[in-house]
Amino acid sequence: MKNKFWVLVLPSFLLSCGQTKTKVDYKEEVKTESLDSTTLSVDIVPFTSPDRQRLDVRGNVVKLVVHSADYYKTTSSYLEQEWKKESYVFDKKGKASPKERGDKESRNEKGQLVRVENVLPDWGITTCNTYKYNADGFVDSIISKNLGYSETSFEYDSNQNCISSKKKLVSEGTEEVSVVTYQILETDSIGNWTKRSAKMVVNSDGDEDVQETDMLEWREITYQK
Repeated sequence: MKNKFWVLVLPSFLLSCGQTKTKVDYKEEVKTESLDSTTLSVDIVPFTSPDRQRLDVRGNVVKLVVHSADYYKTTSSYLEQEWKKESYVFDKKGKASPKERGDKESRNEKGQLVRVENVLPDWGITTCNTYKYNADGFVDSIISKNLGYSETSFEYDSNQNCISSKKKLVSEGTEEVSVVTYQILETDSIGNWTKRSAKMVVNSDGDEDVQETDMLEWREITYQK
């Protein structure tokens, strides 16, 4: 059965503040490396905390750094942008930080994150993410409200790897739908993916042109010694 959940993406003008571009030499690797996420030949270990499961890292991970980059046809290279880097540190109980992820958070009796509020004083608004989980402990949906409203649904394969996502963003009276398909390129010895490719197709309300973007995501994962 396919599971679905929803994820917040802030408007691009909020994310692009102070961004810089750096070339990432992964084009050849993306073309030559291929790994079917349904036939991974590794020993899959369990998730060890609700936050680790929410962030899709198995085992006793103490630090997770996620990078991503878009491929630009004009320069024939991937460009990494500073706002496309996220870092998480897990404490002894497996709870993720830093606290600046949200000014206020709420959790249920299972320790799962169910609500995050973030105050943006410069913009005079408060963003809010509300999380719901399925029976297997995976995020089923996230309803996100900031300057607009966004919902993102995810599909998984039989090994619980994300294979596609569909995001609906409504802002200032316009609607944008983007579909992303993922392919795992590399995993580590316990089954955590360390590199994957992604293709995003965006269709904006009232815009006949469909935008396509190739992306690359890679993760640095540090385990408890």
